[in-house]
Amino acid sequence: MPSTDLQRRPTALRALIGTILSAMLFGSLPASSLTNHTPAAGSVYLMGMQPLGAQVGEAVELFARPWVFALPPGPSSERAYAPLVNYLSRVSGNRIIIEHPADWLAYQRGMRSGDYDLAFDGAHFASWRIVHSGHEPLVRMSASARFVVVVSQRERQIANMPELAGRRLCAPPPPDAGTLSLYRQFDNPARRPLLVPVQKEDQAYAKMIAGACEAALLPMHLYLRTHRLYARAVFRTLEMPGDTFTAGPRLSTEDKAVLTKALLSAEGQAAIRSLYKRAGNTDVFEVAPASRPDYAGLDAVLRDVWGFDS
Repeated sequence: MPSTDLQRRPTALRALIGTILSAMLFGSLPASSLTNHTPAAGSVYLMGMQPLGAQVGEAVELFARPWVFALPPGPSSERAYAPLVNYLSRVSGNRIIIEHPADWLAYQRGMRSGDYDLAFDGAHFASWRIVHSGHEPLVRMSASARFVVVVSQRERQIANMPELAGRRLCAPPPPDAGTLSLYRQFDNPARRPLLVPVQKEDQAYAKMIAGACEAALLPMHLYLRTHRLYARAVFRTLEMPGDTFTAGPRLSTEDKAVLTKALLSAEGQAAIRSLYKRAGNTDVFEVAPASRPDYAGLDAVLRDVWGFDS
Protein backbone atom coordinates (compact mmCIF):
# COMPACT_ATOMS: atom_id res chain seq x y z
CA MET A 1 0.00 0.00 0.00
CA PRO A 2 1.54 3.41 -0.94
CA SER A 3 2.52 5.56 2.03
CA THR A 4 0.56 8.83 2.06
CA ASP A 5 -0.64 11.23 4.74
CA LEU A 6 -4.03 9.53 4.52
CA GLN A 7 -2.62 6.08 5.22
CA ARG A 8 -0.70 6.50 8.50
CA ARG A 9 -1.28 4.01 11.30
CA PRO A 10 -2.87 5.16 14.57
CA THR A 11 -0.53 7.06 16.90
CA ALA A 12 -1.08 4.73 19.86
CA LEU A 13 -0.17 1.68 17.80
CA ARG A 14 3.01 3.22 16.44
CA ALA A 15 4.06 4.30 19.94
CA LEU A 16 3.49 0.80 21.31
CA ILE A 17 5.42 -0.85 18.51
CA GLY A 18 8.22 1.68 19.06
CA THR A 19 8.33 0.73 22.74
CA ILE A 20 8.67 -2.96 21.90
CA LEU A 21 11.38 -2.38 19.32
CA SER A 22 13.27 -0.20 21.78
CA ALA A 23 13.13 -2.96 24.35
CA MET A 24 14.33 -5.56 21.86
CA LEU A 25 17.23 -3.39 20.67
CA PHE A 26 18.38 -1.82 23.92
CA GLY A 27 17.21 -4.28 26.56
CA SER A 28 15.04 -1.81 28.40
CA LEU A 29 11.46 -0.67 28.63
CA PRO A 30 9.99 2.56 30.02
CA ALA A 31 9.62 2.76 33.80
CA SER A 32 5.87 2.43 33.41
CA SER A 33 6.47 -1.16 32.28
CA LEU A 34 8.16 -2.23 35.53
CA THR A 35 6.45 -5.05 37.34
CA ASN A 36 6.93 -6.81 40.65
CA HIS A 37 4.95 -9.84 39.64
CA THR A 38 6.62 -13.22 39.50
CA PRO A 39 7.09 -14.31 35.88
CA ALA A 40 4.80 -17.09 34.76
CA ALA A 41 6.44 -20.25 33.48
CA GLY A 42 7.49 -19.80 29.89
CA SER A 43 7.23 -15.98 29.95
CA VAL A 44 9.91 -14.02 28.12
CA TYR A 45 11.04 -10.91 30.04
CA LEU A 46 13.45 -8.19 29.06
CA MET A 47 15.58 -6.96 31.96
CA GLY A 48 12.93 -8.15 34.44
CA MET A 49 10.18 -6.08 32.87
CA GLN A 50 6.66 -6.81 31.58
CA PRO A 51 6.53 -9.93 29.39
CA LEU A 52 7.39 -9.15 25.79
CA GLY A 53 4.59 -11.49 24.73
CA ALA A 54 2.06 -9.27 26.50
CA GLN A 55 3.41 -6.18 24.73
CA VAL A 56 3.29 -7.88 21.35
CA GLY A 57 -0.17 -9.25 22.06
CA GLU A 58 -1.43 -5.76 22.88
CA ALA A 59 0.06 -4.38 19.68
CA VAL A 60 -1.50 -7.14 17.59
CA GLU A 61 -4.86 -6.62 19.30
CA LEU A 62 -4.78 -2.88 18.59
CA PHE A 63 -3.79 -3.51 15.00
CA ALA A 64 -6.45 -6.15 14.40
CA ARG A 65 -9.37 -4.43 16.17
CA PRO A 66 -11.67 -3.04 13.48
CA TRP A 67 -13.54 0.22 13.73
CA VAL A 68 -17.30 -0.26 14.01
CA PHE A 69 -19.39 1.93 11.70
CA ALA A 70 -23.01 1.86 12.89
CA LEU A 71 -25.88 2.45 10.49
CA PRO A 72 -29.15 3.81 11.90
CA PRO A 73 -32.08 1.39 11.62
CA GLY A 74 -34.21 1.68 8.54
CA PRO A 75 -34.09 0.97 4.84
CA SER A 76 -30.40 1.85 4.51
CA SER A 77 -28.48 -1.16 3.30
CA GLU A 78 -24.94 -2.25 3.97
CA ARG A 79 -24.44 -2.45 0.22
CA ALA A 80 -25.28 1.25 -0.12
CA TYR A 81 -22.66 2.14 2.50
CA ALA A 82 -20.00 -0.21 1.14
CA PRO A 83 -18.31 2.30 -1.22
CA LEU A 84 -17.94 4.86 1.59
CA VAL A 85 -16.73 2.28 4.11
CA ASN A 86 -14.25 0.75 1.68
CA TYR A 87 -12.89 4.18 0.81
CA LEU A 88 -12.42 5.19 4.45
CA SER A 89 -10.80 1.86 5.25
CA ARG A 90 -8.37 2.29 2.36
CA VAL A 91 -7.29 5.83 3.16
CA SER A 92 -7.04 5.28 6.92
CA GLY A 93 -5.28 1.92 6.71
CA ASN A 94 -7.72 0.46 9.25
CA ARG A 95 -10.33 -2.23 8.83
CA ILE A 96 -13.89 -0.93 9.23
CA ILE A 97 -16.89 -3.18 9.75
CA ILE A 98 -20.55 -2.22 9.39
CA GLU A 99 -23.09 -2.84 12.13
CA HIS A 100 -26.73 -2.35 11.17
CA PRO A 101 -29.01 -2.79 14.22
CA ALA A 102 -32.41 -4.26 13.51
CA ASP A 103 -34.32 -1.60 15.43
CA TRP A 104 -33.97 1.64 17.37
CA LEU A 105 -33.72 -0.10 20.72
CA ALA A 106 -30.65 -2.01 19.55
CA TYR A 107 -29.17 1.17 18.06
CA GLN A 108 -29.73 3.06 21.30
CA ARG A 109 -28.24 0.20 23.34
CA GLY A 110 -25.09 0.16 21.20
CA MET A 111 -24.77 3.92 21.40
CA ARG A 112 -25.20 3.97 25.18
CA SER A 113 -22.62 1.19 25.55
CA GLY A 114 -20.05 3.04 23.46
CA ASP A 115 -19.88 0.21 20.93
CA TYR A 116 -19.72 2.46 17.87
CA ASP A 117 -16.52 4.07 16.62
CA LEU A 118 -18.13 5.79 13.64
CA ALA A 119 -21.68 6.95 12.95
CA PHE A 120 -23.45 9.09 10.37
CA ASP A 121 -26.92 10.24 11.41
CA GLY A 122 -29.01 13.15 12.71
CA ALA A 123 -27.54 16.08 14.62
CA HIS A 124 -29.49 15.21 17.79
CA PHE A 125 -27.79 11.79 17.93
CA ALA A 126 -24.40 13.38 17.19
CA SER A 127 -24.99 15.82 20.04
CA TRP A 128 -25.83 12.97 22.43
CA ARG A 129 -22.66 11.07 21.51
CA ILE A 130 -20.55 14.21 21.94
CA VAL A 131 -21.90 14.70 25.47
CA HIS A 132 -22.11 11.09 26.65
CA SER A 133 -19.73 8.97 24.54
CA GLY A 134 -16.72 11.15 23.83
CA HIS A 135 -17.44 11.40 20.10
CA GLU A 136 -16.22 14.28 17.95
CA PRO A 137 -18.10 15.66 14.94
CA LEU A 138 -16.01 15.44 11.78
CA VAL A 139 -18.20 16.58 8.90
CA ARG A 140 -21.86 17.35 8.25
CA MET A 141 -24.12 17.87 5.30
CA SER A 142 -23.97 21.54 4.41
CA ALA A 143 -27.76 21.94 4.18
CA SER A 144 -29.29 22.56 7.61
CA ALA A 145 -32.00 20.24 8.90
CA ARG A 146 -35.38 21.92 9.41
CA PHE A 147 -38.91 20.53 9.48
CA VAL A 148 -42.30 21.94 8.58
CA VAL A 149 -45.79 20.90 9.70
CA VAL A 150 -48.33 21.29 6.91
CA VAL A 151 -52.09 20.86 6.78
CA SER A 152 -54.41 20.49 3.86
CA GLN A 153 -55.80 23.72 2.45
CA ARG A 154 -59.27 22.28 3.03
CA GLU A 155 -58.51 21.94 6.76
CA ARG A 156 -59.82 25.24 8.17
CA GLN A 157 -59.84 24.37 11.88
CA ILE A 158 -56.03 24.21 12.27
CA ALA A 159 -54.16 27.50 12.12
CA ASN A 160 -51.35 26.94 14.63
CA MET A 161 -49.62 24.31 16.74
CA PRO A 162 -51.99 24.21 19.77
CA GLU A 163 -54.85 23.32 17.45
CA LEU A 164 -52.98 20.16 16.41
CA ALA A 165 -53.65 18.66 19.85
CA GLY A 166 -55.53 15.40 19.45
CA ARG A 167 -55.39 15.61 15.65
CA ARG A 168 -53.77 12.99 13.45
CA LEU A 169 -50.22 13.74 12.34
CA CYS A 170 -48.44 11.74 9.63
CA ALA A 171 -44.76 11.64 10.61
CA PRO A 172 -41.85 9.29 11.24
CA PRO A 173 -41.98 7.85 14.78
CA PRO A 174 -39.49 8.91 17.47
CA PRO A 175 -36.54 9.18 17.71
CA ASP A 176 -36.92 11.15 14.46
CA ALA A 177 -35.54 14.67 15.07
CA GLY A 178 -38.48 16.46 13.46
CA THR A 179 -41.12 14.54 15.41
CA LEU A 180 -39.26 15.01 18.69
CA SER A 181 -38.85 18.73 18.00
CA LEU A 182 -42.58 19.01 17.42
CA TYR A 183 -43.40 17.07 20.61
CA ARG A 184 -41.44 19.61 22.64
CA GLN A 185 -44.02 22.23 21.70
CA PHE A 186 -46.56 20.46 23.93
CA ASP A 187 -46.02 20.66 27.69
CA ASN A 188 -48.66 18.00 28.31
CA PRO A 189 -47.89 14.72 26.50
CA ALA A 190 -51.61 13.92 26.50
CA ARG A 191 -52.19 16.96 24.28
CA ARG A 192 -49.79 15.89 21.57
CA PRO A 193 -51.05 15.08 18.08
CA LEU A 194 -51.99 11.45 17.41
CA LEU A 195 -49.12 9.96 15.45
CA VAL A 196 -49.84 8.15 12.19
CA PRO A 197 -46.38 6.64 11.58
CA VAL A 198 -44.70 6.65 8.17
CA GLN A 199 -41.51 4.84 7.27
CA LYS A 200 -40.31 7.24 4.58
CA GLU A 201 -40.34 11.03 4.69
CA ASP A 202 -42.16 11.42 1.38
CA GLN A 203 -45.08 9.25 2.53
CA ALA A 204 -46.36 11.80 5.08
CA TYR A 205 -47.57 14.34 2.54
CA ALA A 206 -49.25 11.74 0.31
CA LYS A 207 -51.09 10.24 3.29
CA MET A 208 -52.32 13.64 4.42
CA ILE A 209 -53.64 14.50 0.97
CA ALA A 210 -55.38 11.08 0.91
CA GLY A 211 -57.12 11.91 4.21
CA ALA A 212 -55.21 9.57 6.54
CA CYS A 213 -54.26 12.53 8.76
CA GLU A 214 -54.99 16.20 9.23
CA ALA A 215 -51.32 17.26 9.25
CA ALA A 216 -47.95 16.04 8.00
CA LEU A 217 -44.36 16.61 9.10
CA LEU A 218 -41.96 17.23 6.23
CA PRO A 219 -38.27 18.04 5.93
CA MET A 220 -37.82 21.52 4.51
CA HIS A 221 -36.51 20.25 1.18
CA LEU A 222 -39.71 18.22 0.67
CA TYR A 223 -41.93 21.06 1.83
CA LEU A 224 -40.45 23.32 -0.84
CA ARG A 225 -41.68 20.83 -3.45
CA THR A 226 -45.27 20.71 -2.21
CA HIS A 227 -48.04 22.36 -4.19
CA ARG A 228 -49.25 25.37 -2.21
CA LEU A 229 -52.76 24.96 -3.63
CA TYR A 230 -53.09 21.78 -1.56
CA ALA A 231 -51.11 22.43 1.63
CA ARG A 232 -50.06 25.27 3.93
CA ALA A 233 -47.52 25.46 6.73
CA VAL A 234 -48.56 25.95 10.35
CA PHE A 235 -45.22 25.36 12.12
CA ARG A 236 -41.49 25.37 11.36
CA THR A 237 -38.84 23.92 13.65
CA LEU A 238 -35.56 25.66 14.36
CA GLU A 239 -32.62 24.83 12.14
CA MET A 240 -30.01 22.34 13.23
CA PRO A 241 -26.91 20.98 11.48
CA GLY A 242 -27.47 18.44 8.75
CA ASP A 243 -26.67 14.74 9.10
CA THR A 244 -23.32 14.45 10.86
CA PHE A 245 -20.40 12.04 10.80
CA THR A 246 -18.84 11.46 14.23
CA ALA A 247 -15.87 9.45 15.48
CA GLY A 248 -15.44 7.94 18.93
CA PRO A 249 -12.64 8.00 21.51
CA ARG A 250 -10.94 4.82 20.29
CA LEU A 251 -9.75 6.82 17.28
CA SER A 252 -6.74 9.05 17.78
CA THR A 253 -6.63 12.73 16.91
CA GLU A 254 -4.56 11.76 13.89
CA ASP A 255 -7.14 9.18 12.80
CA LYS A 256 -9.91 11.77 12.99
CA ALA A 257 -7.90 14.27 10.96
CA VAL A 258 -7.30 11.64 8.28
CA LEU A 259 -11.00 10.76 8.08
CA THR A 260 -12.08 14.40 8.00
CA LYS A 261 -9.75 15.11 5.10
CA ALA A 262 -10.97 12.00 3.29
CA LEU A 263 -14.66 12.85 3.77
CA LEU A 264 -14.14 16.39 2.49
CA SER A 265 -12.26 15.19 -0.59
CA ALA A 266 -14.00 14.89 -3.93
CA GLU A 267 -14.07 11.09 -3.65
CA GLY A 268 -15.47 11.20 -0.14
CA GLN A 269 -18.20 13.68 -1.04
CA ALA A 270 -19.18 11.59 -4.04
CA ALA A 271 -19.50 8.48 -1.86
CA ILE A 272 -21.73 10.34 0.62
CA ARG A 273 -23.94 11.81 -2.09
CA SER A 274 -24.47 8.34 -3.50
CA LEU A 275 -26.04 7.33 -0.18
CA TYR A 276 -28.67 10.02 -0.49
CA LYS A 277 -29.28 9.20 -4.12
CA ARG A 278 -29.91 5.55 -3.24
CA ALA A 279 -32.38 6.73 -0.58
CA GLY A 280 -34.31 8.67 -3.21
CA ASN A 281 -33.00 12.12 -2.29
CA THR A 282 -31.84 13.70 -5.53
CA ASP A 283 -30.96 17.09 -4.01
CA VAL A 284 -27.29 17.96 -4.38
CA PHE A 285 -25.80 18.43 -0.93
CA GLU A 286 -22.21 19.30 -0.18
CA VAL A 287 -20.19 18.10 2.78
CA ALA A 288 -18.81 20.70 5.21
CA PRO A 289 -16.58 20.60 8.31
CA ALA A 290 -18.48 20.13 11.57
CA SER A 291 -17.94 22.33 14.63
CA ARG A 292 -18.52 20.99 18.13
CA PRO A 293 -20.32 24.14 19.45
CA ASP A 294 -23.01 23.79 16.76
CA TYR A 295 -24.33 20.68 18.56
CA ALA A 296 -24.61 22.14 22.06
CA GLY A 297 -27.99 21.33 23.59
CA LEU A 298 -29.41 19.46 20.59
CA ASP A 299 -29.49 16.23 22.59
CA ALA A 300 -32.30 17.78 24.67
CA VAL A 301 -34.93 16.45 22.26
CA LEU A 302 -33.90 12.91 23.28
CA ARG A 303 -34.49 13.37 27.00
CA ASP A 304 -37.97 11.85 26.87
CA VAL A 305 -36.83 8.91 24.71
CA TRP A 306 -36.19 5.71 26.61
CA GLY A 307 -32.50 4.89 26.61
CA PHE A 308 -31.41 8.50 26.24
CA ASP A 309 -33.25 9.87 29.27
CA SER A 310 -30.34 9.54 31.69
